Amino acid sequence: GKGVRADVKEAMVWFEKAAATGHAISQYYVGDVLLRGTEGIPQDKERAIQMLKVSAEQGLDLAQCLLGNSYDFGEGIEGEDKEKALYWYEKAAEQGNATAMNNAGATLMGIAQQKYGTVDIPGKSRVPCAMKWARKAAAAGDSDAKRMVTSIQGAYASFCINCKKTGCKLSQCSKCKIVQCKSTLFCLIFLFADFDASIHASLARIAPHCGVTIP
Repeated sequence: GKGVRADVKEAMVWFEKAAATGHAISQYYVGDVLLRGTEGIPQDKERAIQMLKVSAEQGLDLAQCLLGNSYDFGEGIEGEDKEKALYWYEKAAEQGNATAMNNAGATLMGIAQQKYGTVDIPGKSRVPCAMKWARKAAAAGDSDAKRMVTSIQGAYASFCINCKKTGCKLSQCSKCKIVQCKSTLFCLIFLFADFDASIHASLARIAPHCGVTIP
């Protein structure tokens, strides 16, 4: 070929060589190109996923996010797997990848909808954690995340997300910024992030006495 396409083909030769030595960024680029395919480089989704996995397992956020997307939409994967998608999105999100943050929030909501038929089932809501990721992504400049934050804040502006009471005295959690009733002792954001296993176990023991379910 001529021009840019020839450059892509030549670049792939060098990326393949570097990928073979374990270079994570090269593995990501090879996986990305093979997943999409381009002129002179046919799609090879099976190998693309293999390359993305080895890159993601080395901790590259770009590969983790793209691998999450592949599981999310069944791209190169046998069927969709939202839980695996969420796992890889969150791995990338924890490294500051704004796209992964937004995708993690949306996937959390989608999983809840699939499991419970609603995103805000009392005691098991994924909305606060989704809001956490959406707010971080919005702060990093992701426009889709900004719209998600506005949408969630509007949807939960008048009732407690945990118990769904509407006549109680309400306040906003300083972390997730979603309305909580003051009688609720646990902001749900802590059920999914920001505490270790020992604290989780302690909360699980006392939660039933407070009308809260710890997943």
